[in-house]
Amino acid sequence: FLSVFERFQRAVTPQPRLRLDLPVDLGLLAQSFQCAHCHTEFNQVEDINRCAACGQYYCPEGMADESMVIPARVLNNWEWKPALVCLPCSTLITDLSPTTV
Repeated sequence: FLSVFERFQRAVTPQPRLRLDLPVDLGLLAQSFQCAHCHTEFNQVEDINRCAACGQYYCPEGMADESMVIPARVLNNWEWKPALVCLPCSTLITDLSPTTV
């Protein structure tokens, strides 16, 4: 059983949600030209990566090593092509994916 503190912490802590709609590109200005992961400013265009799942911009350190199928793209466009995702979205998609036994 969870303690009262653990239940309170889960209720208060924002839980990452899997987006079921396609993200809107708000541009780098909405993020103040900073990485959404480490909040460092982007200096070179080559260092900017956009997550296909959440639509935010990340430096190379904030992106996952492998591409993944995006659930929102499957639901909305029937697109099963793997795309680049950030580390938080990669973890969320992996945790929510059904596992085979």
